[in-house]
Amino acid sequence: MNSEQAVKYISKNYNVNHNKSEHVAYVFASEDIVEMGVDEWLSTPLSELLGDFKLHTEEISDEYIEHLSESLMGIDSKMCMLHLKNSLVGVVDSMISYADMHGKIKELSQR
Repeated sequence: MNSEQAVKYISKNYNVNHNKSEHVAYVFASEDIVEMGVDEWLSTPLSELLGDFKLHTEEISDEYIEHLSESLMGIDSKMCMLHLKNSLVGVVDSMISYADMHGKIKELSQR
């Protein structure tokens, strides 16, 4: 399986247009596959590949905390914290989808 086939497989077999977590995973996986090539992507330890999700989480958190600190007056803090929680859970869901995509492409490439 080449890089183009891998990206097309993910796009076709995952709900990347209607599921935000799978869309984020697709973006990360596609970028990694194009940048590294599918063979290098598959041979790179998954734990190393998932490091980008930590950076993504930090960016989401920093942006949200900045926004929250600027507009906290009159806003229900519980609602804000629930939004932050949902955003962070979304990142974890994206990591799970990314790992699933990686595993499926690896399985298909070994056939």
